[in-house]
Amino acid sequence: TDEQREYLEELLSYTHDDNDSMVPRRFELAGWLKHYYRITKRNGISRETGITPHGLRHGYAQRLYERTTGHPAAVKDVPQLARDIDKIEERIARLLVSENLGHSRESISSAYIGSHD
Repeated sequence: TDEQREYLEELLSYTHDDNDSMVPRRFELAGWLKHYYRITKRNGISRETGITPHGLRHGYAQRLYERTTGHPAAVKDVPQLARDIDKIEERIARLLVSENLGHSRESISSAYIGSHD
């Protein structure tokens, strides 16, 4: 959504470039985490609300997979998926999810979307 994009752009504004760490150079890790969680809480993202940053990441990965393949992610526990999904289409979706999450390994996508194996 536009709101999510604005939030991510705010977080990215604290880095120097796309290849930099998400912890800005002017912060120590502990100080950055405190700042980060203050921002997320201000935006309704906290354990108290039941919405966590990593949970949002999982949801994003699952929606991207479903938009790419037309099938829900395996973690949605839909048994007939293993038979119905095209293997090439499935691999492309996994690579896309992995890349969008900032990983270079296809296998990491299983942690977010599950596996049909």
